Amino acid sequence: MNYLLLIVFLSIITLSFTNQKLEKNGDFVISSDIDSDSESDSESESDLKKAKISITKLDLTNFDDYVTHDTMWFLMFQTNWCYHCQQYQKHLKYISKKFSSKAPDLQYGTVECLENELLCDRFNISSYPTLMFFTHSNWIEYEGFRQTKSVLSFLSQVTRPLFKQITTEQAEPIQQMIANEKTHFVYLLQDNYLKEERIVSTLRKLEEYLQIYRNIATFSCMSYSEYLLLKPTNPMKSIFQNELPNEKSNSMFFAIRGEYSVNVLSLDIFSLFNNNNNKINKNNNKKNKLINNKEIDNNGFKLELKIKFLNFIENNLLTLLPQFQTETFRGIISRKRPVVIAIFDFDFTTNTEAHQKYLSELKKISFVDNRFSFCWLDGYYWKQYAERFEIEMDKLPQLIIIDYDKDQFFKPKKFSQSSSLSKNINNFLNSIKINDPKFKGKKSSSFSDDQKTKSKFETIVQFILNYTNIYIYAFIIIIVFYITRKIYTVFKRKKITIKPKIE
Repeated sequence: MNYLLLIVFLSIITLSFTNQKLEKNGDFVISSDIDSDSESDSESESDLKKAKISITKLDLTNFDDYVTHDTMWFLMFQTNWCYHCQQYQKHLKYISKKFSSKAPDLQYGTVECLENELLCDRFNISSYPTLMFFTHSNWIEYEGFRQTKSVLSFLSQVTRPLFKQITTEQAEPIQQMIANEKTHFVYLLQDNYLKEERIVSTLRKLEEYLQIYRNIATFSCMSYSEYLLLKPTNPMKSIFQNELPNEKSNSMFFAIRGEYSVNVLSLDIFSLFNNNNNKINKNNNKKNKLINNKEIDNNGFKLELKIKFLNFIENNLLTLLPQFQTETFRGIISRKRPVVIAIFDFDFTTNTEAHQKYLSELKKISFVDNRFSFCWLDGYYWKQYAERFEIEMDKLPQLIIIDYDKDQFFKPKKFSQSSSLSKNINNFLNSIKINDPKFKGKKSSSFSDDQKTKSKFETIVQFILNYTNIYIYAFIIIIVFYITRKIYTVFKRKKITIKPKIE
């Protein structure tokens, strides 16, 4: 009996901890984070109290009715036994009130996964709490830290319109856009297009397919008349000089890739979607599937043009050299190519000559080598991740190639001091035979999912190290077990010593 009680208590505590979502630094900042953020924010407490925000409980019966094509939702997938889920409830309420003025149309909800397993399986929920943003029948999982500032920054990014309209005044500081590490896509349209209501509808439809690139690319639209008003010295004017659009063109889609080149896709924006035959079957499992039409997808996107459009996006994203972060990770590996990662020390900031030279050389190579995706990583912040690939942190910067599809990685031998940096990098890249099945690299203990290969024992140990609260729980368990055992022992002794009366 004693041991049974102990096992029950330990099982409950172990389950409540081992199923939590592991964070980068193993910390869930709740009340203290709320206090610190609220003090520094200009928004008064009275304004937050006045904001009326409700957290909707969603389940299998109402999910598809609430989370529709025309709504935006920020959801928390949880379980009732999850300690951090319970703590994060008030955090979610605080975030909803804090962000209500910036995105009044954004709705908030929770899903109890123990009662709605099929619903959680639909979105591959495997740990709790999991935060996800839903819009336009698409969803993005929030994979950053749980601090208020981080979550609010994420919501600010995903709730703003993907396509931003550029005017003549806004185009002046466009040099900053050209100089950053993102590809910028610009749709040049006829003036009357921007006045039509259907342009908004079409751009919103395109957002569904481009959400995954939000953190590694920027999108905008501009009218021809605004473009013609640009000063000759404006970088945007000079960058289009070889492909000067004219008023007779319906629309042109440009991909600005840094200061190196511009690619053009001549594609009328209104030819992308079939608005006439886009009949929706609302009774088909509420998934809005098209009826008997194999030439268009569920949103009316013509498949032939869809492939052409998305291939144009993918091919131009290959020239990026973004920073490897939790926000950009999914976009980087989604290109289905091995990833070339330059790993730097935290001390080597962008102001140092060595850092700039290494990035510059790698950026130039990325524009001509379309076999790989390219990015750079902060070796100090991602130290544990980098060490899984045998990176020596005292010998940075270093280069590594990771093939996430095949779960293997490649490291170069020591670069030749007699050769230039560019030549050394090219020699290393050329030595990798991507399409040769016999050519294999090394295996790492972990790739995209840190919990993928962890045993249950390792997970428990990790939480013991990360969460000091477990010691408090353990102490409570011992006390409860000791008291229970004493009570049981006393009761048992009394039962034995009681003698029946003899008449």
